[in-house]
Amino acid sequence: MLTFYLFSGSDVYNNTYVGLNTNKTFKDLELDPGTRYYITVTAINSIHRRRTAHSDGFVIDTDNPVEGIVFNTKHHVDERGQTASETFNISWHGFIDHSSGVKSFHVALIDVETMQTPVNFVYVALKTMHTFKNASLMHGHKYIGLVKAEDAAGHFSKIIHSTPKLIDLSPPTGYTCARHHLSYDKELSISTYTVTEFSSLFTKNVPYTIIGVLSNVNTDVSIRIGRLNSPLALMRNHNGTSAFKYEFTLPGDLKDIFYLEFDVKHIQTNISVGLFECMDITETRDGVVIVSQVSKSTFIVSVNVFDPESGIKRVK
Repeated sequence: MLTFYLFSGSDVYNNTYVGLNTNKTFKDLELDPGTRYYITVTAINSIHRRRTAHSDGFVIDTDNPVEGIVFNTKHHVDERGQTASETFNISWHGFIDHSSGVKSFHVALIDVETMQTPVNFVYVALKTMHTFKNASLMHGHKYIGLVKAEDAAGHFSKIIHSTPKLIDLSPPTGYTCARHHLSYDKELSISTYTVTEFSSLFTKNVPYTIIGVLSNVNTDVSIRIGRLNSPLALMRNHNGTSAFKYEFTLPGDLKDIFYLEFDVKHIQTNISVGLFECMDITETRDGVVIVSQVSKSTFIVSVNVFDPESGIKRVK
């Protein structure tokens, strides 16, 4: 005798006699998504003694798993780049399935530059971290990890990708600039605190230099580019004027604005500012550290280094 019933409700199907068959197919059932059902089987012998057993139960699952977050390291954080070319780590969390649960994860690694298809996913069971080995990653390319979750009913979540990570196999390099081009200049005459704006189109990884000359040495100058706000040291010239110099590169081609702040001590001050673009770059190890003395106890140290792939993180 075989009974099929709803465990959490009161809808019990009538007992069905199946003789000595060991399987039974129920048809034309109206089962509710998200509800758990059980099968009960009762065996009766010739003297009417009986024993009943039931299945573990199953859930009607019609939904896909909910996607989570994927990271481009094994520590659940993101990084901009890496120096290894043979391995790539990813980790993830937050994938869930409310009905039948997540059964496994599938992962893949693709080159953002080529976006090759089809994508070959690798089964990783229920791990939440994976290392792609023997990956042969290309210098200067960006890669992303892909993850999708599969539930016990065979449904897949949306494919979620990590933040792209750059493969940088070369160290920063020093440079010298043999020729500059004046891209922008401005003349000012002020006697109070003034902020002036400079707008220009900048090219990725090209060194730029801002040079200014002031008639009043008693002036504080600072520069603001994006979130960077830095004071500038003034160098006194032999003719009584003072000058400042600031060199920088930007990580991408963009039209950007930088600001110069002049805190003048109530004296009419003439200021000339120019933005120069380097037109002839030579990579070198010599002459990239420039030291200038601006007073008896103050030196300015400039380091002409850049990294075209991942940029400069810090200078020691």
